[in-house]
Amino acid sequence: MGSYENDELKEISHKDLVELAKFYGVSTDYLLCLAENRNHPDTGLTELHLSDDMVELLKNGRINNRLLCEIATHEDFVTLMTDTEIYVDGVATSHFQNFNSLLEVLRGQVLSQYQPVEEDTALKALEAMQIQEEDYFCQVTHQTWDAILHAIREAHKDDTDSAPDGSNTMKLIKDAKKALAVPGSYLDVFEQDEAEIEKCRCLGFVHATAF
Repeated sequence: MGSYENDELKEISHKDLVELAKFYGVSTDYLLCLAENRNHPDTGLTELHLSDDMVELLKNGRINNRLLCEIATHEDFVTLMTDTEIYVDGVATSHFQNFNSLLEVLRGQVLSQYQPVEEDTALKALEAMQIQEEDYFCQVTHQTWDAILHAIREAHKDDTDSAPDGSNTMKLIKDAKKALAVPGSYLDVFEQDEAEIEKCRCLGFVHATAF
């Protein structure tokens, strides 16, 4: 490997390629950047338990597969999936209902025995303690999801392509706002701008390379 890194000749023989793959414990496709799986090059779809829709989604390029992998392999993703599964399957639904029913009974007893005012602290506390299942799990999963996204964003903050240049976008927004503020077609406004620039060039007021 040292010879290939230092030598200007970059051609590598099939035999050496196989030897390097064996040494590093990877496939030759991985060495040649033809596969992204370092440790599981021959894993079949049946082992992954993926649906046809999921396979199609991963193949058609509509989403960022690498980002999806980073999200799914984050240490908090298992927690996110566990909470999601509990909510979707309704595992804790009965417990929420029972707890809220008990609090409602206690609240009714307070109302009947003491007839407190509506702003009574104890009465308000019994009402506030009733937690809706959907609100609870939305809050919990939201916090975990935020933590995952923040961690991945921090991991890529120094990437050269993580913060694309927004100058073109800002120019487009400014041009659109300017066009909307002027009566008539926005295309006419843009054409007027180009005409004014060309006139300035002809008069020598604007350097041609400025635009």
